[in-house]
Amino acid sequence: DPRALLERTGFTGGRILEPGCGSGSIMAAAPAHLPIDWTGIDADPAAAKIAQLRNPEATIIAGRLEKKHFPAGSFDAVVGNVPFSQTGVYDPNYPGHSSLHGYFTARALDAVKPGGYLVLVTSRYTLDSVDEIAGSPFDGDAELVSAVRLPAGTFDGTGVVADILVLRKSSTGDIPRGLGGIPVQRVERKKAGYRSWMVEISEVTVQRRAQVAHDTDSHTVWVSGIWEDHPELVAGTMQATGFSQAPLTVKAADRPQAIADATAHACALYSPEALPLAGSLPTLEEMPLADAEGRKEGSFHVIDGKMAQVQGGALTPVA
Repeated sequence: DPRALLERTGFTGGRILEPGCGSGSIMAAAPAHLPIDWTGIDADPAAAKIAQLRNPEATIIAGRLEKKHFPAGSFDAVVGNVPFSQTGVYDPNYPGHSSLHGYFTARALDAVKPGGYLVLVTSRYTLDSVDEIAGSPFDGDAELVSAVRLPAGTFDGTGVVADILVLRKSSTGDIPRGLGGIPVQRVERKKAGYRSWMVEISEVTVQRRAQVAHDTDSHTVWVSGIWEDHPELVAGTMQATGFSQAPLTVKAADRPQAIADATAHACALYSPEALPLAGSLPTLEEMPLADAEGRKEGSFHVIDGKMAQVQGGALTPVA
């Protein structure tokens, strides 16, 4: 349950962003005793309208995330179901994301304050596919505090395997909490040199991964080493299927009980901490989305041969 995992962090209220909020189910199910200022955004105008009707006190934005800007560190927490797609997203302010779920995770990390938490329901690939740490969200940007691997079919009866990840945005003087990050190891990698016939060997830090075996070696599935180190966080049993489109499944005889047990183990990994609110934050109406010329907040431009960035709704020279 994302709500239990967020409350376990010590969160007692504040501003929460839910990117890809859909019809607002997570907001509607939020504990009534917590004073939460919700902001949701969804590309589907019909879903956004339903979310607003279900959550009249929330701020709901109908539009694509890449078309909207939120100042960095402007939310106390981010909670949501990250959409999964290999479709790339074009956003010049967040380049290099070849998948929709990767882009949403990057935007969520940027939006939350340092030391703030993200509780994201996301595809298993968000964690399992991490190889080299450099350039990943775990390269100093965020720490993995806890996680739950859900049974296949948890959502809408599909065979998709999803995870609930509890991330903490890095801040000065951090003390590792919970899992303390993902398991890593140093390996040697061959890379092309500056000439086509040259090969360079260098040592890099990668995620340590584990195998989920299959009778046919070619169908063995590699997953994050987290699940080998902490099998109690898996709500069921992982099995390699042998099918290329869905190579991994998680089976549980009693799905609700398996999820409850894994969530309890996930919560036990960390204890509540005093979480100060992000401070005086601007309202959405006060947040500049673009300058007077329509240039997007945070975007870079070359003006008269000099680099400038749109900050606070105005062009600011970049040294």
